[in-house]
Amino acid sequence: MRKNLLLLLGVFVFLSCKKSNSNDSGYTCPLNSATIGGLYKLTKVTKITIASGNVTEIDATTDINACELDDTYEFNSGSFLWTDAGTTCPGTVFSGTILWTLSGNNLTKDIQGYLPNPWNYIIMDDFIVQQFDCASIVLQKKVPQTATSESGVRYYLKRP
Repeated sequence: MRKNLLLLLGVFVFLSCKKSNSNDSGYTCPLNSATIGGLYKLTKVTKITIASGNVTEIDATTDINACELDDTYEFNSGSFLWTDAGTTCPGTVFSGTILWTLSGNNLTKDIQGYLPNPWNYIIMDDFIVQQFDCASIVLQKKVPQTATSESGVRYYLKRP
């Protein structure tokens, strides 16, 4: 009887233990080059304006060509691979691999030109990692600003 109670207690303790992973609300995924690594697909693009401390975010996903929305973006150790997957965009003949680095929450500017560009920005600022939870990442790209406002584009990417 005593062995059965100990066995039952052991099973209860084992089953009641909560395993941590990137989907648990209490789990924090560190932002670094290793955890960013992997394949992503674009889920949403927004245009943002920041004026007087207020952020206005407008969905711009419909401004992106359908042939760009099915592309994949892969962060490998030090290299970024863009693949024109699914429907090929007119004039696109290849995918591209470039180098990337992460410093704090700044992601190198070298990946610009590979993510869809609803405002046709040409500024050379880095991307800023706004959010990261191991399953998805939000990148913000600043575009030219005035003394009273700042504008940008946010890219919402998720692992397939």
